[in-house]
Amino acid sequence: MDKSKSIVSVEGVTKKILILRNEKVLLDKDLAELYGVNWGVWYQPPRQA
Repeated sequence: MDKSKSIVSVEGVTKKILILRNEKVLLDKDLAELYGVNWGVWYQPPRQA
């Protein structure tokens, strides 16, 4: 993907990355925010087609 067409800033994402036990992790609330959904919706099961 072209960097100029990025929807989310790289700096914003890298600030949310935490290092726990030498692993890079994103908290679920931050991941939901990146996808633009409510945190509670993140844990709902997907709808069947």
